[in-house]
Amino acid sequence: MFPGWLRWILVLFSLVFGVWRLLEGDTFGWLSIIAAVLLVVGHFRYGTVWLAFKLAQLGRLESAKKLLLQVKRPQYLSIESRTYYNFLFGAILKDEAKNAEAEVHLRSALAGRLRTNNDVASAQLTLAETLCALGREPGEVHHLIGLARSMAPDDRYAARIKVLQERVKALD
Repeated sequence: MFPGWLRWILVLFSLVFGVWRLLEGDTFGWLSIIAAVLLVVGHFRYGTVWLAFKLAQLGRLESAKKLLLQVKRPQYLSIESRTYYNFLFGAILKDEAKNAEAEVHLRSALAGRLRTNNDVASAQLTLAETLCALGREPGEVHHLIGLARSMAPDDRYAARIKVLQERVKALD
C-alpha cells in the first residue's frame, strides 16, 4: 500500500542492495532481489488502489483520483483490485458529473467482486444516482435502490436512499 514513487525507490534500493550483497559473496542478496521482484509484481497486481480507497473513505477524493491515475494499465490489476479501481473511478467521475463514463465503471465494479455488503450497496446507490443524473428510466433506479436497501445492514444509507427516491419521483 505504498505510493508508486516510494515503491520504485524500494525496488531500486532492494536491487542495488541485493547485487551488492551478491558481489560480496553473501547469498542473502538473493532475498533482496526477490523482494524487489515481488514489489514490481505487487505494483502491477495491486497498484495504488487500496491507498486510494482509504483516502476516498476519508473524503479526500482529489488525492484518491491522483493515485488512481497512477495506474497506467488497470487490466493487469488483480480481479478484486480492478473491481475497486472501477468502483472508485466511477464514484469520482460521478462526483465530477461525468456520468456516462461513471456508469461504465460502476457497472463493471458491480459485475466484479466487492468485498462487503456496504461496498455493494454504495456502488448500487452511486450507479442509481448516476442513472438519475443521466435521466434514465426510473425502473432500473428503483431496482438498484431496492437491492441497496436489502444489502446495507444498517441505516447508514437511509438518508441517501430517501434523497434518491425523491429524485426518482421527479423523473416519473
